[in-house]
Amino acid sequence: MSKNAEEDRNQIVVEEDIIFEVKARSAVLQISVKGSSYIADDMALKKAREVSTLVDALKEMGISQTDIRLKNVVADAQTGLVTKTSSAKYFMSVKIIDLDKLSEALSVVTSSKNCELHKLSWQFDEERALRLDYIAKAFAAARESAECVARTLGVNIEGIYDASYIDFVVPDDYIPNMPSNIRRSAASLPADSLERARGAAPAPALPTGQWQRKCIRAHVVFAVGKCL
Repeated sequence: MSKNAEEDRNQIVVEEDIIFEVKARSAVLQISVKGSSYIADDMALKKAREVSTLVDALKEMGISQTDIRLKNVVADAQTGLVTKTSSAKYFMSVKIIDLDKLSEALSVVTSSKNCELHKLSWQFDEERALRLDYIAKAFAAARESAECVARTLGVNIEGIYDASYIDFVVPDDYIPNMPSNIRRSAASLPADSLERARGAAPAPALPTGQWQRKCIRAHVVFAVGKCL
């Protein structure tokens, strides 16, 4: 038997998952506005009447001008010629940093007959110190599990052959220690919730999804020594 084969037999391999939750720091609304005139650049935020009306309403509630961005303009030119009098659809993004203002912002957007809300995306950014703490907990749990196995088998843990970790967003159907190639984007507002929000006269209820479940998975290969 080769030396490497012998080493492979003298190992305890452990994977431990630590689940934690992160609250969204901000939200981004993806919207479109139907305008009666065509303005191609960022001047539309001030010069296109329907767009500027929305921008002014958002600014009045405390949203900064820098967090309101024009992403694209699509002209409706039935004659084939695009002029300032051509109607257009303006695609915009609105970043809501103060989530206490989100419900009001949704109300402003969905109550306008010229506006359409396409998507709400949560933005998550956990603090580095918090993330490092959970990484440490995952490796501590792996060590604890390996020591339990070693005691049961009557052997010593002498060192570590390999150690690594991954982190991923936990899906709703999460099962502990499922395959580690899981990736899922930040939650967005479901389509049926959007429809309910558009039809509601009062301010829409705050959408769910502000909390994101994340997992730190530690993978450690321990070297096993002589029997106790």
